[in-house]
Amino acid sequence: MCLSEQLFNLYPNMFIDLPYIECDNGWNNIISDFCYNINIIHKQLTEDQSFKIEQLKEKFGVLTIYLSHYPEDKVIYNNIKEIILNSVKQSSITCEICGAPGRLRTGIWIKCKCDNCYDKYPGSRKPLLL
Repeated sequence: MCLSEQLFNLYPNMFIDLPYIECDNGWNNIISDFCYNINIIHKQLTEDQSFKIEQLKEKFGVLTIYLSHYPEDKVIYNNIKEIILNSVKQSSITCEICGAPGRLRTGIWIKCKCDNCYDKYPGSRKPLLL
């Protein structure tokens, strides 16, 4: 079973439909941890506060997460925002391909890759210096 199906089965109330995950398998643990942590908040929300995860994808070398909307409650909003930012930060130092420690690299695309995957899969040939 692919990660999308696993997440949909574990957290059916958090997704509108089977989630579309547009990134390589190296971030599977980050995405799974994100869903686990966001579900803790989601279970406590009322129907009118509830949101759905619409998309999880790589964009500009990091995990990008789209929600249907954010709850108006500032405490809940800040908790969600913190979980998202932690996941994005983790993705910026984790190889998208294999899950090893990596760094953002520029080239045709900005991708987070470890040294091994950087050599194995051409396409981004310069490290991004932040």
